[in-house]
Amino acid sequence: MTEKGGRQYRLYVIELADSAGCRLRPHLPCVYVGQTADTPEERFAEHKRGHKASRVVRKYGLHLRPDLYGHIPAVSSRAEAERLDNS
Repeated sequence: MTEKGGRQYRLYVIELADSAGCRLRPHLPCVYVGQTADTPEERFAEHKRGHKASRVVRKYGLHLRPDLYGHIPAVSSRAEAERLDNS
């Protein structure tokens, strides 16, 4: 089911600084996973300037990690994007 306006939703992954304190395994980076109808770059910029932002991303967000999400196709509903986000 496509939502109004034919929007496409994408997952994105942001690497967080070690000082965020969320690293569970020493060899893996701490990341934030989200979904957006904007481009991942636009959404990351929103987080950093505090617009609809996660506090942890605003404070500790380093950069996008397209190597971790670039292979996941856009989907046509927020519900499907949320399902991908939680898997």
